[in-house]
Amino acid sequence: DLATKEVSEMEGTLSWLAKESQQNGWIYNLKPFTIYHVKCRKTLADLDTGESLRWTNEYMLVDVVERDLHHAGLEQILEGYKEPVEIVESFGRFSLERRFDWFSGHVNWLGRKGIVSLECDEQKVYTVCKALEIFREIYANLEEWDKGFRRFAAEQLTELACAWDELDDFYDKKNKDPITKDSFARRIFFDELQIHPDGSYIAYYDDDSMFFGHIIIIKGHIKDGMES
Repeated sequence: DLATKEVSEMEGTLSWLAKESQQNGWIYNLKPFTIYHVKCRKTLADLDTGESLRWTNEYMLVDVVERDLHHAGLEQILEGYKEPVEIVESFGRFSLERRFDWFSGHVNWLGRKGIVSLECDEQKVYTVCKALEIFREIYANLEEWDKGFRRFAAEQLTELACAWDELDDFYDKKNKDPITKDSFARRIFFDELQIHPDGSYIAYYDDDSMFFGHIIIIKGHIKDGMES
């Protein structure tokens, strides 16, 4: 704040309007880990929704006044922001990816390498603790969870997969086995799992080309079960 000379460590968001034709640099050509002097307007709306401060402390960017500045207070915050933060568990090592508000890492998923992301608010440490606790519960019964994901996807999507299969002109139908719920469940394989502190999750499975390379997304809640 140039008027008060105060440096706030509260996270926020800069937003502005741009056309598709301005995609190259989105008008202002802002770079990461860089200090700018900007002119902006704070949102007038009361967005006390419990969301991360990054999304509620919002400003509209009006103009970039100066670029590539040096400021001791902001550079100190920047160094802290770039400091790596990790969680090490027996099943994997998770690194904080601040731009996405999650810890992410690779785990051994029944012999396959997969990605697990734990959503968090860095300013509320309990959020990642809750997400990690949920994943520990899943990982302790991983084989059953994997079977459940496969079975649920097969129940929901086998009929659709058969319809897509009829559209596929690239294979010899005479030498191709029909898609059944059992074969569907066997063919798909784990790719990624996202865990949210409120107990919800999103699992991503590879479709083994049954949907021509699309990903299968399974959403649910740790208490309520798989939903869609």
